Amino acid sequence: MNYFLYILLFTTFIFSNTLPDTIVVKNKILIPEIKIYGGLDENSISTNIDVIKNDKFNLNGNNNFQDLLQSNPSLHYAGGTSRAKYFQLRGLGELSQFSGEGAPHFYVGYIVDNIDFSGIGMIGKLYDMQQIEIFKGPQSSAYGPNAMAGVINLVSNKPSKEKSFNYNTSIYSNNGQNFNFTTSLPLTDKLLSRVTISNDYNDGFITNLSDSENIKYDSNSKDETIIKLQLEYSEKFKEDRELSINVTSYYINLNNKYDVWTPDNNGFITYSDFQGYDKQKTNAISINAKYRLNNISFTSITTFSNHNIDYSYDGDWGNDFFWSLDPYNFNPETEGYSWSFTDITKRKRNNHSQEYRVKSNLNNLFLTLGIFTSITEEIDRRDGWLFSGYANNINSKFDILNYAIYSQISLPILN
Repeated sequence: MNYFLYILLFTTFIFSNTLPDTIVVKNKILIPEIKIYGGLDENSISTNIDVIKNDKFNLNGNNNFQDLLQSNPSLHYAGGTSRAKYFQLRGLGELSQFSGEGAPHFYVGYIVDNIDFSGIGMIGKLYDMQQIEIFKGPQSSAYGPNAMAGVINLVSNKPSKEKSFNYNTSIYSNNGQNFNFTTSLPLTDKLLSRVTISNDYNDGFITNLSDSENIKYDSNSKDETIIKLQLEYSEKFKEDRELSINVTSYYINLNNKYDVWTPDNNGFITYSDFQGYDKQKTNAISINAKYRLNNISFTSITTFSNHNIDYSYDGDWGNDFFWSLDPYNFNPETEGYSWSFTDITKRKRNNHSQEYRVKSNLNNLFLTLGIFTSITEEIDRRDGWLFSGYANNINSKFDILNYAIYSQISLPILN
C-alpha cells in the first residue's frame, strides 16, 4: 500500500502544471513572500484571501479573468452578458442589473487599480496584470457597501526603472486574433512611465440564420480595446521621509455584439432577427499618493470614472419565419400582432471617490485612521416588454453618496 502511495504522489508531482508554493531546504520550509495590495493592512495575514499571480495567467490559454473562474471553487458568475460582470462568492452575489431591479449596489465588489467597476466588471484582460486578489467574506469595513460577499481586486504591473518593451500577437480559430503591446520607460530618475495597448477580437462562435440569404458569422463577436497609461513618481528625501505618487488612467472600448439566445438552446446557431449588443466605453483615472514620515504614513486615493453602457438583445429569440414553423405555427394575421420583442438598455454611470488614510506603528501597536467618500450617479433608460407588458420603457436615476470614518487597531501576539 505504501508503494502505491509513493507512486501516486510522484506521478502527481510530475504531471502537475503548477509549481509548489513551498520549498524545503535542509529541513526548513521556505514560503514565497506574497504582497497584498488591497484592504487596509495591505498584508497577507488574513486566511480568507486567494492570490493568483501573473505566472498562472497564461496557463491553458487564459486570456480574460473570466477564464480563471473555473479554477476557484467558491467564485462563480452569471451568464446573460458577453463577458462576466455579475459575480457570486460563496453563493452570494448578483445575477443581473436590469432597470427596475433597484439601485446599483452589489454584493461582490470588483476593483481594478483602485477604480470601482462593481456591476460592470467586463474589463478582465489579464495582459500586463501583476496579480488578482480575491477577498472572501464580508469586506464592507474596508471596501464599503459593494463588498458584503467579498471583493475581487486586480492589480496592474507597475512602471520599472529599466527600459522594457513587450509585444505579442496570436491568431486562433473562428477569426480570433489579439494584439498586446506594453513599454516601460523611465522619464527621469524619479519619474517612470508605462503604456499598455491591448486589442482582442473573435467572431463569437455563433452562426445566425435569421436571413438565409445573408448568414451572419459575427453576430456574437467581441472587439475589445484597452489603453492604459501609468506614471509613477517617487522620491526619498531622507532615511525617514519618502514620497510616492502613482497615476493610472484607462481608456476602454468594449464593442461587443450579443447573440446567444435560442429556443432550442443549441449553443451554436441562432435565429434572432435583431442584433444585440453589449458595449461599454470607459474613461477612468486613479491617483494614489503615499508619504512616509518616520513610523507614520499618509495615503490619499482619488478616483474618477465615466461609463457609457449599451446592452440589448432579441427578446423573442427568433424571426417571423422561424415562429411560423412547427411546432409553433404562429400566424400574425390570425393572432392580430407580430411575435417580435426587443430589450434595450442604455446606462450612464459616473463615479468619484476620495480616501485619506493614516497609519502608524507605536511600539508594535498598529493604528489606522481614515475617511472615505464616494459619489455615484447612474442614469438608465430601458425599452422593451417590461413588467409583463404593463410598460414598454422605464427611466431611472440614482444619486448615491457614501461616506465613512474608520479606525483599526492591531497588536501582533507573536513576533
